Amino acid sequence: MRMAEKLTRFSNIITKGRYIFHFHTSITDGENTLADYCDFAKTNEINSLILTEHIRRNMSYDFDKLKEEALKCKNKYNLEILVGVETKALPNGNIDINEEQLSEVDLLGIAIHSFPFEDHRIGETMVKIFQRYKELEIPKIWLHPTRSNYFKRNENKNELLELLDSASTNGFFVERNIKDCLDCAFNQYIVTNYKYITGYDAHSVEELKRLLINNL
Repeated sequence: MRMAEKLTRFSNIITKGRYIFHFHTSITDGENTLADYCDFAKTNEINSLILTEHIRRNMSYDFDKLKEEALKCKNKYNLEILVGVETKALPNGNIDINEEQLSEVDLLGIAIHSFPFEDHRIGETMVKIFQRYKELEIPKIWLHPTRSNYFKRNENKNELLELLDSASTNGFFVERNIKDCLDCAFNQYIVTNYKYITGYDAHSVEELKRLLINNL
Protein backbone atom coordinates (compact mmCIF):
# COMPACT_ATOMS: atom_id res chain seq x y z
CA MET A 1 0.00 0.00 0.00
CA ARG A 2 1.34 3.42 -0.96
CA MET A 3 1.96 5.94 1.81
CA ALA A 4 -0.80 8.35 0.79
CA GLU A 5 -3.29 5.47 0.76
CA LYS A 6 -2.37 4.67 4.36
CA LEU A 7 -3.47 8.16 5.40
CA THR A 8 -6.79 7.80 3.60
CA ARG A 9 -7.41 4.39 5.16
CA PHE A 10 -6.62 5.73 8.63
CA SER A 11 -8.92 8.73 8.20
CA ASN A 12 -11.77 6.49 7.07
CA ILE A 13 -11.34 4.18 10.06
CA ILE A 14 -11.42 6.93 12.68
CA THR A 15 -14.44 8.65 11.16
CA LYS A 16 -16.56 5.56 10.48
CA GLY A 17 -17.50 2.92 13.03
CA ARG A 18 -15.87 2.12 16.37
CA TYR A 19 -12.14 1.73 16.78
CA ILE A 20 -9.50 1.13 19.44
CA PHE A 21 -6.32 3.16 19.08
CA HIS A 22 -3.09 2.79 21.06
CA PHE A 23 -2.64 -0.52 22.80
CA HIS A 24 0.27 -2.90 23.41
CA THR A 25 0.50 -6.68 23.21
CA SER A 26 2.63 -9.36 24.83
CA ILE A 27 5.15 -9.01 22.02
CA THR A 28 6.51 -6.03 23.99
CA ASP A 29 5.26 -4.89 27.40
CA GLY A 30 1.57 -5.82 27.18
CA GLU A 31 -0.13 -8.75 28.90
CA ASN A 32 -2.39 -10.03 26.11
CA THR A 33 -1.98 -11.24 22.54
CA LEU A 34 -3.36 -9.46 19.52
CA ALA A 35 -5.91 -12.28 19.21
CA ASP A 36 -7.14 -11.49 22.74
CA TYR A 37 -7.82 -7.89 21.71
CA CYS A 38 -9.58 -9.16 18.58
CA ASP A 39 -11.86 -11.37 20.70
CA PHE A 40 -12.70 -8.34 22.82
CA ALA A 41 -13.34 -6.21 19.73
CA LYS A 42 -15.73 -8.71 18.17
CA THR A 43 -17.63 -9.15 21.43
CA ASN A 44 -18.06 -5.38 21.78
CA GLU A 45 -18.91 -4.49 18.16
CA ILE A 46 -15.63 -2.68 17.55
CA ASN A 47 -14.77 -2.51 13.86
CA SER A 48 -11.08 -1.64 13.85
CA LEU A 49 -7.93 -2.07 15.92
CA ILE A 50 -5.05 0.37 15.54
CA LEU A 51 -1.98 -1.15 17.14
CA THR A 52 0.88 1.07 18.31
CA GLU A 53 3.55 -1.37 19.37
CA HIS A 54 6.80 -0.09 20.85
CA ILE A 55 9.66 -0.01 18.39
CA ARG A 56 13.36 0.86 18.52
CA ARG A 57 16.11 0.90 15.92
CA ASN A 58 17.58 -2.08 17.75
CA MET A 59 14.59 -4.38 17.66
CA SER A 60 13.72 -6.80 20.46
CA TYR A 61 11.15 -8.68 18.35
CA ASP A 62 10.50 -9.64 14.73
CA PHE A 63 8.40 -6.91 13.13
CA ASP A 64 7.59 -9.09 10.13
CA LYS A 65 6.04 -11.67 12.45
CA LEU A 66 3.92 -8.97 14.04
CA LYS A 67 2.61 -7.98 10.61
CA GLU A 68 1.93 -11.62 9.77
CA GLU A 69 -0.02 -12.06 13.01
CA ALA A 70 -2.03 -8.93 12.25
CA LEU A 71 -2.94 -10.25 8.80
CA LYS A 72 -4.02 -13.62 10.26
CA CYS A 73 -6.19 -11.88 12.85
CA LYS A 74 -7.67 -9.54 10.25
CA ASN A 75 -8.80 -12.50 8.17
CA LYS A 76 -9.94 -14.65 11.09
CA TYR A 77 -11.96 -11.96 12.88
CA ASN A 78 -12.98 -9.84 9.88
CA LEU A 79 -11.57 -6.70 11.47
CA GLU A 80 -9.59 -3.78 10.13
CA ILE A 81 -6.18 -3.93 11.81
CA LEU A 82 -3.53 -1.27 11.32
CA VAL A 83 0.02 -2.03 12.42
CA GLY A 84 1.38 1.20 13.81
CA VAL A 85 4.26 1.89 16.15
CA GLU A 86 5.13 4.02 19.14
CA THR A 87 8.67 5.33 18.86
CA LYS A 88 10.43 7.79 21.12
CA ALA A 89 11.77 11.24 20.41
CA LEU A 90 15.55 11.57 20.40
CA PRO A 91 17.32 14.75 21.54
CA ASN A 92 18.81 15.47 18.10
CA GLY A 93 15.36 15.80 16.54
CA ASN A 94 15.28 12.27 15.18
CA ILE A 95 13.13 9.35 16.28
CA ASP A 96 14.14 5.85 17.39
CA ILE A 97 13.16 3.97 14.23
CA ASN A 98 15.12 3.13 11.10
CA GLU A 99 14.07 3.94 7.53
CA GLU A 100 13.19 0.34 6.63
CA GLN A 101 10.86 0.03 9.62
CA LEU A 102 9.33 3.41 8.85
CA SER A 103 8.49 2.35 5.30
CA GLU A 104 6.56 -0.69 6.57
CA VAL A 105 4.30 0.81 9.25
CA ASP A 106 0.69 1.87 8.74
CA LEU A 107 1.09 4.84 11.06
CA LEU A 108 3.72 6.54 13.18
CA GLY A 109 3.20 7.45 16.82
CA ILE A 110 5.84 9.59 18.51
CA ALA A 111 6.15 9.93 22.28
CA ILE A 112 8.44 11.52 24.83
CA HIS A 113 10.02 8.74 26.89
CA SER A 114 13.06 8.83 29.19
CA PHE A 115 14.35 12.09 27.74
CA PRO A 116 18.10 11.97 28.53
CA PHE A 117 18.89 15.70 28.67
CA GLU A 118 17.50 18.78 30.39
CA ASP A 119 13.72 18.98 30.24
CA HIS A 120 13.77 22.41 28.65
CA ARG A 121 15.17 20.84 25.46
CA ILE A 122 12.04 18.78 24.95
CA GLY A 123 10.28 21.65 23.19
CA GLU A 124 12.98 22.36 20.64
CA THR A 125 13.37 18.63 20.01
CA MET A 126 9.68 18.14 19.25
CA VAL A 127 9.60 21.14 16.90
CA LYS A 128 12.50 19.63 14.95
CA ILE A 129 10.68 16.31 14.75
CA PHE A 130 7.42 17.88 13.58
CA GLN A 131 9.27 19.77 10.87
CA ARG A 132 11.48 16.85 9.85
CA TYR A 133 8.57 14.47 9.30
CA LYS A 134 6.10 16.98 7.91
CA GLU A 135 6.21 15.51 4.40
CA LEU A 136 5.87 11.88 5.49
CA GLU A 137 2.61 10.77 3.90
CA ILE A 138 1.38 8.37 6.56
CA PRO A 139 -0.68 9.14 9.67
CA LYS A 140 1.55 10.82 12.26
CA ILE A 141 0.40 11.18 15.85
CA TRP A 142 1.90 12.91 18.87
CA LEU A 143 1.12 10.39 21.59
CA HIS A 144 0.07 11.37 25.13
CA PRO A 145 1.38 14.95 24.76
CA THR A 146 0.36 15.96 28.29
CA ARG A 147 2.14 13.10 30.06
CA SER A 148 5.61 14.61 30.47
CA ASN A 149 6.18 16.01 33.96
CA TYR A 150 7.78 19.02 32.30
CA PHE A 151 4.47 20.02 30.74
CA LYS A 152 2.54 19.42 33.96
CA ARG A 153 4.25 22.43 35.51
CA ASN A 154 2.15 25.58 35.24
CA GLU A 155 5.06 27.65 34.00
CA ASN A 156 5.39 25.40 30.92
CA LYS A 157 1.74 25.32 29.84
CA ASN A 158 2.21 28.00 27.17
CA GLU A 159 5.08 26.04 25.68
CA LEU A 160 2.82 22.99 25.43
CA LEU A 161 0.21 25.06 23.61
CA GLU A 162 2.85 26.25 21.16
CA LEU A 163 3.97 22.67 20.54
CA LEU A 164 0.41 21.52 19.92
CA ASP A 165 0.14 24.28 17.32
CA SER A 166 3.43 23.18 15.76
CA ALA A 167 2.29 19.56 15.59
CA SER A 168 -0.95 20.55 13.90
CA THR A 169 0.72 22.93 11.45
CA ASN A 170 3.07 20.15 10.38
CA GLY A 171 0.31 17.64 9.71
CA PHE A 172 0.31 15.63 12.94
CA PHE A 173 -2.74 14.29 14.72
CA VAL A 174 -2.76 14.82 18.48
CA GLU A 175 -3.80 12.03 20.82
CA ARG A 176 -6.58 12.63 23.32
CA ASN A 177 -5.24 10.08 25.77
CA ILE A 178 -7.88 8.58 28.08
CA LYS A 179 -5.35 7.03 30.44
CA ASP A 180 -3.89 10.43 31.27
CA CYS A 181 -7.25 12.08 31.85
CA LEU A 182 -10.70 12.11 30.35
CA ASP A 183 -11.95 15.57 31.20
CA CYS A 184 -8.78 17.53 31.96
CA ALA A 185 -8.51 20.96 30.39
CA PHE A 186 -5.84 20.06 27.88
CA ASN A 187 -7.71 17.03 26.55
CA GLN A 188 -10.76 19.23 26.02
CA TYR A 189 -8.55 21.84 24.38
CA ILE A 190 -7.18 19.17 22.03
CA VAL A 191 -10.70 18.10 21.02
CA THR A 192 -11.73 21.68 20.32
CA ASN A 193 -8.68 22.89 18.44
CA TYR A 194 -6.86 20.05 16.68
CA LYS A 195 -7.10 17.03 14.44
CA TYR A 196 -7.20 14.45 17.20
CA ILE A 197 -7.62 10.75 17.83
CA THR A 198 -8.78 9.17 21.08
CA GLY A 199 -6.25 6.68 22.44
CA TYR A 200 -5.92 4.43 25.48
CA ASP A 201 -2.32 3.25 25.87
CA ALA A 202 -3.76 -0.02 27.18
CA HIS A 203 -1.37 -2.79 28.20
CA SER A 204 -4.03 -5.45 28.75
CA VAL A 205 -7.60 -6.19 27.75
CA GLU A 206 -8.73 -5.64 31.34
CA GLU A 207 -7.12 -2.20 31.39
CA LEU A 208 -8.77 -1.39 28.08
CA LYS A 209 -12.17 -2.33 29.51
CA ARG A 210 -11.68 0.07 32.43
CA LEU A 211 -10.56 2.89 30.14
CA LEU A 212 -13.47 2.37 27.77
CA ILE A 213 -15.91 2.65 30.68
CA ASN A 214 -14.32 5.99 31.56
CA ASN A 215 -14.80 7.16 27.96
CA LEU A 216 -18.53 6.37 27.76
